[in-house]
Amino acid sequence: LSIMCSSVKRKALCSETYKKAFDKRNNKRMTDVTEYVRNNFARPLTLEDASAVAKMSPFAFSRYFKKNAGEGFVEYLTRVRIEKARHLLRETGYNISDIADQCGFSSISNFNKHFRKSEGLSPRDYRGSFNKTN
Repeated sequence: LSIMCSSVKRKALCSETYKKAFDKRNNKRMTDVTEYVRNNFARPLTLEDASAVAKMSPFAFSRYFKKNAGEGFVEYLTRVRIEKARHLLRETGYNISDIADQCGFSSISNFNKHFRKSEGLSPRDYRGSFNKTN
């Protein structure tokens, strides 16, 4: 019985050590990818670009990212771009088409579509409502 308990403890410790190493590797992978996106969101980024940063195939990365981030890679990238656009709309007087370009949107109509879907307002109306409240 003593030997059996020792074996069970050893297995538990080994699996816990493995789990910590796995979690650490996964956390680093997610950190690397999210940092890459935050530093390069203004460029045309693809799933393939991000999967290369994660050192995974695009298919595996897509599943991995959704599982760990709770949203798909494209949704995450769009959210990061919209966050930056909201900041620029509130804090600067930049032209809306310049903001769309600085945030990595391929066109003003693409920017308007994603912004309206996210915020419920056009970029112009968002800027106007923010200016009226402050």
